[in-house]
Amino acid sequence: MQTIWSTACVGIGPKTEELAQMGMVVTFGTNAPDEIAEFCVSITVQPVSGAIAPGNYLQIGDQAFPVTAVGDVAQENLGNLGHATFNFDGATEPSMPGTIHVEGAVPAIEVGTELSLIAA
Repeated sequence: MQTIWSTACVGIGPKTEELAQMGMVVTFGTNAPDEIAEFCVSITVQPVSGAIAPGNYLQIGDQAFPVTAVGDVAQENLGNLGHATFNFDGATEPSMPGTIHVEGAVPAIEVGTELSLIAA
């Protein structure tokens, strides 16, 4: 298994809990517009060094979540902007171009929590 992307949470928008209750985590680099940042987990933008694909794992802290579907622009957006919507619904078809679907329940995320994508 190889880490293809890794970063850490540097801020939590005040409305991230609303999205978590709907089964979503939205990440964005620290340059997110204010109206978007309030819903986002702010991260340090890092490049993606391999293909994000079903069968990979999203690691948040010490929990791993299988990736089940990846939108067409999710990898580009994540690597360039730090932006992705992680949808914790286990869908096998992407609902939107920037969405990465995973299996499981949204975990607690706080400043300092590490996020990674691991290629299987």
